Amino acid sequence: MKIPDLIERLKVIAILCGLLVVVHFANLLSGGYLNSYGIEPREFDSIYTIFFAPWLHGDLTHLGNNMLALVVFSFLCLLNGRRYFLVASFLIIAITGILVWLFARDALHIGASGWIFGLWS
Repeated sequence: MKIPDLIERLKVIAILCGLLVVVHFANLLSGGYLNSYGIEPREFDSIYTIFFAPWLHGDLTHLGNNMLALVVFSFLCLLNGRRYFLVASFLIIAITGILVWLFARDALHIGASGWIFGLWS
């Protein structure tokens, strides 16, 4: 692996982690209001939230655990290139979000677990 490639991958991961942290603290400052953008299964008004839910986390532990796994699996996926990672992430988030919307229990669903398991697979 060449140093410029490594630096490019690390930049993408740093931006990803930065966005997760910024969203989490914005959610804290809003009193948890952003959690309303989590997925509510089988509610047509919430289907668009499948793209917001992976960026939201319940607390710092939830965020930290998801971020650690996301860093590892994102780095591995980025070995195939940034475009590959972005397309794969978009498809994974869309597919897992739709599956949660269709089949999950009646509760508000937030977090990046579907994205993480998708990258892992």
